[in-house]
Amino acid sequence: MSFPPTEPLKSGLDIIRTSFQPFIDAGVTLNSTVTGEVINSEVAVLQTNRNIVDGQGNKILSCIQ
Repeated sequence: MSFPPTEPLKSGLDIIRTSFQPFIDAGVTLNSTVTGEVINSEVAVLQTNRNIVDGQGNKILSCIQ
């Protein structure tokens, strides 16, 4: 599925840059802290606390995964 649906599917680094440019221009940062982990052989499952903060330090989004 492409977005907008009326446009053809896009791919490559240029479209990623274009899609995320508003976040880059706003100075948005992603802060992530690992709060738990389970390791079994070569597989690790992490629990994280993630915050997205704008250029002025305001929290835009906070989630626990």
